[in-house]
Amino acid sequence: MGMRLTGAGDLIDIETSPDRKERIELYRPNRWQRSTGHDSGDHAVARLASAADGATLAVSPPFYLDGAGTTRWSAQGVAIGVAVRYDRATGQWRVP
Repeated sequence: MGMRLTGAGDLIDIETSPDRKERIELYRPNRWQRSTGHDSGDHAVARLASAADGATLAVSPPFYLDGAGTTRWSAQGVAIGVAVRYDRATGQWRVP
C-alpha cells in the first residue's frame, strides 16, 4: 500500500448514522509514510464507533479525502464518498 498510519491526528468531523447507533469520526493522520502521491493534509482516517458507548468498531487505513460525495449508511456498510467503504460482512475497510 505504501502508507502506514503511525498515530491519529486532529479530528476533522463526526457524523452520526441515521439510526443514531454508530458514528464516523474523521481524523488527519498525525504521522504517516507514503512513497508517492498527495500531501498528508489531503488524507484522513475513519473511525467507526458505537454511538452508545464510543467503542471502536473499525478503523480505516489512510485514504485520500477528496470531498466527493456524502457518507452513505446501509445494512451492508458505510461509504464515505467514493474514497473508502466499510463492509459489515467482512468487517473490513476498502480503499479503491
